[in-house]
Amino acid sequence: MRRRKYKYFAFLCILVYTYYFFGIHDYLNTKDFDETFNYPLNIDLNKVAKRILGGEKPGVTPINYYPYRFLTNSAKCGTVDQMDLFIVVKSAMNHFGHRMAIRKTYGQEDVIPGKIVKTLFFLGVERKKTLLQNVVDKEIDEYKDIIQMNFIDNYYNNTIKTMMSFRWVYEHCSTADFYLFTDDDMYISVKNLLDYVNKPVVTENPLLERDRNTYMSKLNELEEDKYKLHFSKPHKLDNSKEFENKFEQDRDRSNLDLQELKKDSKIDISKFLTGVNLIPKRKRDRSQTKQVLERERYNDIITNAMELKRDTYFYAGYVFKSAPLRLISSKWRVSLEEYPWNRWPDYVTAGAYTLSNKAMKTMYVASLFVKHFKFDDIYLGIVAKKLGIKPVHCADFYYYKKIYTKDAYKDVIASHGFADHEELLRVWYEQNGNGRMLPSP
Repeated sequence: MRRRKYKYFAFLCILVYTYYFFGIHDYLNTKDFDETFNYPLNIDLNKVAKRILGGEKPGVTPINYYPYRFLTNSAKCGTVDQMDLFIVVKSAMNHFGHRMAIRKTYGQEDVIPGKIVKTLFFLGVERKKTLLQNVVDKEIDEYKDIIQMNFIDNYYNNTIKTMMSFRWVYEHCSTADFYLFTDDDMYISVKNLLDYVNKPVVTENPLLERDRNTYMSKLNELEEDKYKLHFSKPHKLDNSKEFENKFEQDRDRSNLDLQELKKDSKIDISKFLTGVNLIPKRKRDRSQTKQVLERERYNDIITNAMELKRDTYFYAGYVFKSAPLRLISSKWRVSLEEYPWNRWPDYVTAGAYTLSNKAMKTMYVASLFVKHFKFDDIYLGIVAKKLGIKPVHCADFYYYKKIYTKDAYKDVIASHGFADHEELLRVWYEQNGNGRMLPSP
């Protein structure tokens, strides 16, 4: 009888241990994400972000401003008014070889002719200053491309590293059209990334204020045929026969149908129309004059094309749809106190992801009002969810290491697992070298 009691007791202990060890208790007590998600602060985050970006006071006290300092700085962004891409590389202090390999590959500033691309590395510090810090100091002095911050650099501080990086680019480098945030063991093709973000249709984001697709397609048509176009520049906006003939010739040559654009209520073209006070009263003449004015401003329209593209909440990479892990022994365990819901919001894996200018700024200022979370990719997913920004899945971002062949990497934007520096150099130059010789070790 006593033996049987011991067996029952042992079985009960094993059952209780299993119940808590595998997080069964947590799984059974999670909240429904779709019904109850309200991660603090539970406020209209869009309204608050727009106030801040508009130069107004938010009306709400921030809860998540990280109290850390930048120990170094860089003048890279001060030398240009606008750039196509800014690359933020999250790096560990002792990854000297990783950083050097990046400087020789996608971190080169002349990597894409005609495109302005800048790269900086972001590091934390050790608990105590050691010989490692001395070596990092020498690297900083030599290359001047490292931003070091005074928080302890470890895995669970990745969110701090990420959001401090956001703060630095927001405060010191806010003019890039797009931003790429990447780990230092990724293969990156800047060319493929720029091709991707500059496509006319890059997002299904419900937060877009206007649908630019039709307008951007017209701009692309114009740019492809710009050398064949001829625009009249009449000095007098009258209704003479000569003016009408010239107008008809120009209309035939032009790919831009302003009237078609006007019919699409989702497209705001008013910012590109000038000389409204010169428009004649007669309807027929007014229509003709607007089209001539629009064609005369062709160069301005092309110049502003990128402004239209980046004026969106674009946040893209490899999108995950998953649930929290409750297993006690896992380093990715999340307790109910930390996050009580049964699934994560859609999020982009932190290895590499890209944001438009507007998305970067909005997500940074919004993060000041969103409670800290220890995993940076989940945290950004939470911020995006609260803003209503839908992460865009791009299959050319690989969170794992894609098996390499020359053809297989033709369209790859990012691939994880390139800790071997020689491998990164070999693969990158084979894909992106454009005739340049592989640098000597």
